Amino acid sequence: MRGTLSLASLLVLFAGPALAQQQPDEPQRQLGAHEHGAGKLGIAFERRTVEMEFEVPANDIVGFEHTAKTAEQKQAVSQARATLAKPLTLIKLPEAAGCKVASKSVKLVGGGAHDHGHSHGKASQAKAKEAEAHSEFHAEYKFTCTKPELIQTIELDYFKSFPRAQKLQITIIGDKAQTKVDATRDKPRVEIKR
Repeated sequence: MRGTLSLASLLVLFAGPALAQQQPDEPQRQLGAHEHGAGKLGIAFERRTVEMEFEVPANDIVGFEHTAKTAEQKQAVSQARATLAKPLTLIKLPEAAGCKVASKSVKLVGGGAHDHGHSHGKASQAKAKEAEAHSEFHAEYKFTCTKPELIQTIELDYFKSFPRAQKLQITIIGDKAQTKVDATRDKPRVEIKR
């Protein structure tokens, strides 16, 4: 559940381009187009709360986007969920800011989520194939911080945890400004301007 208006704003930013490109006659898509190696990270600051949301193609995290079929693939998904459930190992916030994890949520969306063993006709099969072909990990975190104003940079160890990930497109919403920056495997440090 999203608790602040700022995070709701992030969702509009993430969904906006996909919705703007959708034609009125087109069926609504479960997941927008994504670029392998590139994920999205939204960061919203509101008083002593910092909320973050990752949307990352499953290929960047586990190396495939279809439903996990083998024991090895299922283990990779389980391991990825466990890693994503530890946000302070992925995102290094300054200790002086005094941030603690208040809540976290990790989901795998798509990847055959609608595949439940029987057929529904050609249209449903096409949607199922699309879901099978495009899956993403979604992770949401809420931090409470004693001094959030001390968060002026963030180091993304996310790239160390997931070797296939190459880039994060980051949207930062603060009290006075909204900025967009990219973090890459070569430049994992992000300056926070708000």
